[in-house]
Amino acid sequence: SNLQRPSARGDFDSIRGHLVQNGRLFVERAKAARETIAGFGRHFIRDGNTVLTNGGSRVVSSLLRSAAESSNDRGRGSIRFRVIYVVSPASHTSNESESEANIQALRERDIPVATIPPTAIAYCMDMVTSCFVGAEGVVENGGVVNRLGTLQMATLAKAAGKPFYVVSESHKFVRLYPLGQQDLGIEQNIVDFKTAKGSENDEAGEQRGAASPKDEGVADMDGSKDAMASTAAPACRPEEAVDYTPPHLIGGIITESGVLLPSAVSEELIKIWF
Repeated sequence: SNLQRPSARGDFDSIRGHLVQNGRLFVERAKAARETIAGFGRHFIRDGNTVLTNGGSRVVSSLLRSAAESSNDRGRGSIRFRVIYVVSPASHTSNESESEANIQALRERDIPVATIPPTAIAYCMDMVTSCFVGAEGVVENGGVVNRLGTLQMATLAKAAGKPFYVVSESHKFVRLYPLGQQDLGIEQNIVDFKTAKGSENDEAGEQRGAASPKDEGVADMDGSKDAMASTAAPACRPEEAVDYTPPHLIGGIITESGVLLPSAVSEELIKIWF
């Protein structure tokens, strides 16, 4: 064959050099984006509001701090509002530690913060003025992939007539079009049926491994699904799980480019990628 395949070592070195060279610039731009987003988003919070949020999103935390430090409609003092923070049952994950850091930072700025478990979201919805969440990714149709429980919050907010906003930097816009919760391209094992003999997910994994033996030869350039499955990363832990929130539940996406409707995400992706 006349196909010239690049050296794996050389390709890795070039990618590593590119990432190292541009890493600092990316961090600076991300920080600047968060500040710009906070400037746009703080206008959605007014005196007396009660905000519902979850997770350890730094951009949401920046927005809330910016709102607290800005003046009210009369140009006097700062905006006074309260925050209800959804916190998962006690765990020692990095996401939970970020949540605690955000809660502490808000309280130090004299912002009253209440913490509730995910099971209390519906109970508290009558008290809520608006909801703000971050995003792991914003997909092509304007939907959002974020930590598990975001879909539940958005569904309850929609039923209660409360505005639900996503706060995200544009570098989290991704070329992905999920059709549902099982179409995210990752294995999560959130629903794990078990019997006295064990877990169905464990049995399915063993069957896939037996059906897809490792090939020590040259990898297929077409990249079949079986080959990808055999080398896929292990399923994530429950506390790292995500869900997909469809665009019809989202009132707006606050980015450094302004406030977008979910229907405008595809146009932004065209600007980014083309």
